[in-house]
Amino acid sequence: MGDNEIGKETSKERRQYFRVDDILPIVIRVMDGDRSRVKAKVCSGFSSGVPTHQFHGEAPDERIPAPLWEMLVDIQTKLSLILNTLSQQGAGLSPAESKPVSLSAAWIRILTRDTFALGQFVEVQMLLTLHAPVWIVVYGEVARFSTLDGGENEVAINFDEMDEEVRDMINYYTLKRQREVIRRQRSI
Repeated sequence: MGDNEIGKETSKERRQYFRVDDILPIVIRVMDGDRSRVKAKVCSGFSSGVPTHQFHGEAPDERIPAPLWEMLVDIQTKLSLILNTLSQQGAGLSPAESKPVSLSAAWIRILTRDTFALGQFVEVQMLLTLHAPVWIVVYGEVARFSTLDGGENEVAINFDEMDEEVRDMINYYTLKRQREVIRRQRSI
């Protein structure tokens, strides 16, 4: 699906953001009431106490083989994800289910069993693994909804305005995931 299929009124703006297909823990809730009272945000969850820069990039010591370092980083990320998920309810977040998504800083397309109506205002909570996993909460409007075979539905949501911190985190995540996919494809 191209960006121009989601919202024609801002298609030029939307093309400036990276897009990635992924599977993310995500929750979508229909929002009622005053839209002006909600704002996109980053919800910090569990912190392992280990500075995140220690688990980013190359190994801090050349005696640690690169494959071992990559495994340690992967283990640390998964442990943080598990602990983050366990602590998400304490932050007022709903239990999340991993779902296939196509994500950019301007919109998201999700495969789900839930149903939505065009124009509905929704809250999207998603767990992004940056240096450490963080919950991002964004708001937007259902731009497209279609029923697929097998009981699945596809919903596309255009995000409302959000501050630069949230948009930058989503951009950073999509770029990071694109690089990971390219690296995996090259190693095959």
